[in-house]
Amino acid sequence: MLASHHLYTAQLFDASAPAASKLNLTAVSSRRSLLFVALGRRVSVYTISHHAQPPVFQQRLTYAQPIPGDEINSLTLGRLASDETVVAVYDSGRTVCWKVDTGFPVLWDRPGRVSTWGCAVHEETDAVAISANSHTITVIRSPHTAPGSSGASSASDPAFHADEEFELAGHASNIPCVSFSASGRYLASASIDFSVRIWSTSTKQLLFIFRYSQWCWAVAFVYPFYFMPAAGPPEAAKPDVEAEEHQEEQDDMIDELRSESRTSSQLESEYFEVSADYFDEPQSSDAGSLANEDVESMPRRAIDHSDDIANGLPDT
Repeated sequence: MLASHHLYTAQLFDASAPAASKLNLTAVSSRRSLLFVALGRRVSVYTISHHAQPPVFQQRLTYAQPIPGDEINSLTLGRLASDETVVAVYDSGRTVCWKVDTGFPVLWDRPGRVSTWGCAVHEETDAVAISANSHTITVIRSPHTAPGSSGASSASDPAFHADEEFELAGHASNIPCVSFSASGRYLASASIDFSVRIWSTSTKQLLFIFRYSQWCWAVAFVYPFYFMPAAGPPEAAKPDVEAEEHQEEQDDMIDELRSESRTSSQLESEYFEVSADYFDEPQSSDAGSLANEDVESMPRRAIDHSDDIANGLPDT
């Protein structure tokens, strides 16, 4: 059970508003109590001093050689190479990564030629995934700036480097959102081609397709072990003894989960072992042909959810 409470409404900007198609423009650092807000080509940093008070403006993030008219399409926060970072992707195809630290230095600046719309980072594998209007996703391993460079990439000074870079192709239209699984073994992508796709980051293959009747704007991996059981009020008809026993069982379950020392990555691996044949069977075709597969020929890998809006999501 998830519960949320509205704390306050604050207007951070006077007369500016992002385009309706720009969805992921905020990020929060719980470690440093900071709020990041992207608008236009700028990222503003706010300090969260109290949970019931509006955040206070601190500074704007800067980077070299900004492109006039360029705008941020997505903002994400995560850890790369043990550093907490905030990453922004731009209309120009550019991707800029700042370190969340005093002065917010630029860690790397990757140029691009096609507008980028989605971004995800994964700490354990030191990876970044970027989706673009070329209908492809670029996965980057260990991005960094070349030693001795200024941190700003250009044709004459290609400062950006990575240990590995590869593309995932198969979507038929723009991809607003990408998301890594807990272990980084899988990547999910949502596209306005009416599909959500699951990829293997190790084999670089398309594994699964979910089809819908509307554009897909966001996607995330959610597992049962992300949730704690919540004990509600005992039913009026239950005797007090039964209610107390029920509460004790729930408390024991919560204590057991909280004492679990395994990481999300380990838990995810165990979770997928149960359905290994569902995700890890040898592929009968490559990603290019799988992207346009006949649903009848691969009923387990391409599920049509076009009626889900009217009928509710399936239990699978």
